[in-house]
Amino acid sequence: MSAFIIVAALLVVAIIAILLPPLWRLPEPVGSGDRREANLAIFRDQLAELEREREEGSLAEADFVQAQAELQRRLLDEVEPQSAPAARTQGGRKTALALLLIIPLATAAGYLLLGEPRALDP
Repeated sequence: MSAFIIVAALLVVAIIAILLPPLWRLPEPVGSGDRREANLAIFRDQLAELEREREEGSLAEADFVQAQAELQRRLLDEVEPQSAPAARTQGGRKTALALLLIIPLATAAGYLLLGEPRALDP
């Protein structure tokens, strides 16, 4: 019977070891720097395209000014800092601590309710 309890305890520890690290870590930024750089490069390319079309004569000056203003407005919308949700940083740790307590207790309670300790006694 003691071998069964040891194996069951090791399985509970393994499950906790798998579940807790992702919940305990603080969330990483979602690559906002890389995305922002990529968007800035796109805006630069679009501005260069507009200037090229104006120089070729396929885009009137009034249309160029309007398109440039629209591009600048979109650029400002992109560059504005966006607030990150603060609740996510503590939510994961609270969940990890809750699981750290609930999983062993639920395992022990489940065995007491459903298990048959006499079945392991040879």
